[in-house]
Amino acid sequence: MADAPEQEDPRPQTEPEPQAESDREAAATLAELASALAGSAEQGPDETAVADPAAVAEPAAREPGRSRMPFGRLRRIDLGRVFDPRRLARTRPGPGPSSSPSSSPRIRRRRGAALLLAAGLILGLAGSTIRPAASTGGPSAGQIGAASPSTAPSSVASPTGPPPAASISSEPSPSASPTPPGTVGPLRKSPAATIRFMGLIVDPIVDSSGTVGSARVFSFTSDGPGSVSAQVVGAAPMASTVLCLTMDGASVGCDRGASPGMTRLAATAHSVWTVSLISPDPTPPTVDVEFTWPTDHPAITLNHGRFQGFPNPDSLRTLSATFKTRAAGILSLEADWSPTVLSATLTLSSLSGTSATPLDTVDYTAQTAISPGYSYTLKADHRYELDLQNQSPDSLRPILNTTISFP
Repeated sequence: MADAPEQEDPRPQTEPEPQAESDREAAATLAELASALAGSAEQGPDETAVADPAAVAEPAAREPGRSRMPFGRLRRIDLGRVFDPRRLARTRPGPGPSSSPSSSPRIRRRRGAALLLAAGLILGLAGSTIRPAASTGGPSAGQIGAASPSTAPSSVASPTGPPPAASISSEPSPSASPTPPGTVGPLRKSPAATIRFMGLIVDPIVDSSGTVGSARVFSFTSDGPGSVSAQVVGAAPMASTVLCLTMDGASVGCDRGASPGMTRLAATAHSVWTVSLISPDPTPPTVDVEFTWPTDHPAITLNHGRFQGFPNPDSLRTLSATFKTRAAGILSLEADWSPTVLSATLTLSSLSGTSATPLDTVDYTAQTAISPGYSYTLKADHRYELDLQNQSPDSLRPILNTTISFP
């Protein structure tokens, strides 16, 4: 008997929506499935075709180890088994008296059930079809963590609120190379500054009267790498002087002689250097001592200086220092000789010419310190001399402490 003709859908045809390739294949498969079901409805009860429509839609559900699945997930059914040509051949009716389509009311009921099943399958597939996303690129900002379009059902509504803020981790990136603890970056090199103190009398350790002397102590701070030196460049008489150097409180060493000196390398960002001068001879020398060190802001402090009045020589009455500026800027001087009250005169001179030219003179009468501190604007690349002299009669052996800063 010839195959039963496929029945046309009496419903009006509408313009199909654009579908992906997978949707068109699914529609063709369902049409073939409906045809097969319509043909199988004409066969008798003794044929090998599956009478239960659910068995046709889910042939794999009858096998051991497989579970039944709803019609909305027909993509996962092994359609190759349903439409096996050999199986379809067995479902076609053979010749015989019972092959007439109208020979039995049961056959007509099977045909109607098959058509209803086919229509249900088509409607179920249409409601569960998921169209692929228009873009195959990565997720845009604010969509991290959203379900993939290939797995999320289209019936799930998109949230109406704003997308959750992206989480920012405080953990460092695995690709980052952390700096090992204690690592010091490249040090910036600072320019060198130089200052010379002249006519500085050095105390003996013990003088002829048995008085214990005090060391002259200078301190300054280096900035960055560079050479640090302290050198006695002149002495009279040619007595011995002991020069000792410390860095950040640790002893670096000492040198002894008529012109002792030490030079060391600064290798840290900032270091505090201390230089002490004292004489082992009962008759101490008067020395000129020069200091050079790398620094951004040159400043040097003298502690335990002698500042006695007349008729003592200038080496006991006067603090005298010469220096050369590296840039234009402010000279500042802070000094105190407390608790002694005395009068002093400060003189600033330029050494850029053939002789010293006074630039400024300030008198301090009956004072224990220069208060407020002294300041004066200097030119760049010029040599200057600064003198502070005790104008009072000698009394009580006052001690001078002073700090000089220059550009």
